[in-house]
Amino acid sequence: MRRIFMALSAVVLLSACRPGARASCALQDMAIDAATGDPVAQYNLAVEFYTGKRIARDYARAAVLWRQSAARGNTTAKNNLGFLTYQGWGVRADPAAAVRLWTEAAAGGESEANYHLGVAAIEGKGMEPDRAEAYARFRAAELMGNAAGDSVASSIAKNARAELRELEPILLSDERRTGEARARTYASVRQAKHERR
Repeated sequence: MRRIFMALSAVVLLSACRPGARASCALQDMAIDAATGDPVAQYNLAVEFYTGKRIARDYARAAVLWRQSAARGNTTAKNNLGFLTYQGWGVRADPAAAVRLWTEAAAGGESEANYHLGVAAIEGKGMEPDRAEAYARFRAAELMGNAAGDSVASSIAKNARAELRELEPILLSDERRTGEARARTYASVRQAKHERR
């Protein structure tokens, strides 16, 4: 069923490729590669469906594609699928499943997944409310984002810092100590990932 869906997506995009339509042809190539199982193409086509800039926005299709890419080891796809699952966009809302996806993505070095886990820990959706865990996840996202140095990671770090500023005044001293220790452990995953490359 999924292969049929992917093949249909490729056929729909095939009609968009006309001589002189470079962007349409790039989408066509991406759809073909996604349909044949390329996890990068699956991820990128999902982004196209998610943003709706070059093709019609379709969160359900984005979820299918990110799920396929995640199954092939793409941790960023797991993070994004977790977001759709938490929000219930294109899929049934399931905060506990989103937390599992984010936990796997964070273990794979995704700083944004830590940020989302911090939100879930504050909201108590998909996990028990836990201020120490929220602090740990926001702090890990900040540390990882600052270490990465690119604009997206820097933005994640900035958002995590804003969450920490709101959380810090209400933390007990042991919550902060526990959270800081966990944060260092969570953030070390990204460092270890880069050292293996």
